[in-house]
Amino acid sequence: RLIVYQTGYSSTLGYIVSIIGMVCIVPYITVQVVGTGIIFELFTDGMISFEVGAAVGVAVCALFIFYGGMRSVAWTDVFFGLVFVISIWSAVLLILNAAFGSERFFDVAAKRIPQLLTLTDANRPIGYYISQIWVIGLGGYMWPHLFLRMVSTKSPSDVRTVGTLISFASVLSQFPVVIGGFAAAILLPNLAAPDTGLLLLVKEYTPMWMVGVLGAGGIAASLSTVNALAHCQGVLIANDVYMRLKKNPTERQIVTVSRIFILLTCLIAYVFALTKPSFLWSILANTYAGIVQIFPITIAALFWKRTTAKGCIAALIVGVAVALLYNYVLVAPYGIVAPAMGLMANVVVLIVVSLCTKPNENTSRSNVAEA
Repeated sequence: RLIVYQTGYSSTLGYIVSIIGMVCIVPYITVQVVGTGIIFELFTDGMISFEVGAAVGVAVCALFIFYGGMRSVAWTDVFFGLVFVISIWSAVLLILNAAFGSERFFDVAAKRIPQLLTLTDANRPIGYYISQIWVIGLGGYMWPHLFLRMVSTKSPSDVRTVGTLISFASVLSQFPVVIGGFAAAILLPNLAAPDTGLLLLVKEYTPMWMVGVLGAGGIAASLSTVNALAHCQGVLIANDVYMRLKKNPTERQIVTVSRIFILLTCLIAYVFALTKPSFLWSILANTYAGIVQIFPITIAALFWKRTTAKGCIAALIVGVAVALLYNYVLVAPYGIVAPAMGLMANVVVLIVVSLCTKPNENTSRSNVAEA
């Protein structure tokens, strides 16, 4: 809505932005559901199957959102987040102590897996890493559930605070996962499924009680993300699609539509999860082909007065199309990832089309730009 307001009230632009967000949310939820199923299956030695574990996770999240709404999502996010951060740091420190003792971990890593400590190799040139960093760094803030958290605050200063805290929270929660991945590469060199590496290390190198703690932490992290994503999906569909298609809907109708699509989204994600994809990161990385395309038009809408709705629409369509083209048909030069190719095309088209079309003179960017 912010982008639409700033560029001239284009319903077409609003639909396109919402559709991109809704489509990209589904694979993101699928990744979390798969993670939940894997944790249940591994940590119970198969007593709870992958399918049952994933179903339990989806059902719990759906109930939280269905009956609690935004407030329940916020509080469960806080609780689940704390459980995950504490458990993942504890588990990784115990693994390093048990497996490497007094040895310096990175000295061992430099000897055993030197190829993982450098940025370039035969299959991954420097362009891959640079472009991937830009795509994830810029696109990360465009995920609807994070964007919704930032703009739901009471003041512009709170928006900046929440955005900053999201960055710190990401580092705090992801750093031990990276270290755990290095440890798995050293200790489990022939591991077939990289996504299970840290979980297997916990079972082998930590006390039994830590298996339960990390299992709870991992499930908490997955459910927390599913909570936020599924709730956001309901908001997008109810506010950005249903309210535009139906004139003067009642609050009860809006809530009902939101709940129906939350349940439908969870069901679709569960069905996709049953395919058991082998490498979860590849799924999530591909979704940035769409989500990162929202970044240029957001910045332009806030800070460039010549931005037009037609420019944003053209930029989104071309950006997504180019990203998909390089993802499935063409090979990008210098190892640049497909979403980055789409992002570059997006920026060029946004500037050219905006300069060639007339901006809406009735909109004012000053207050939003200051925020």
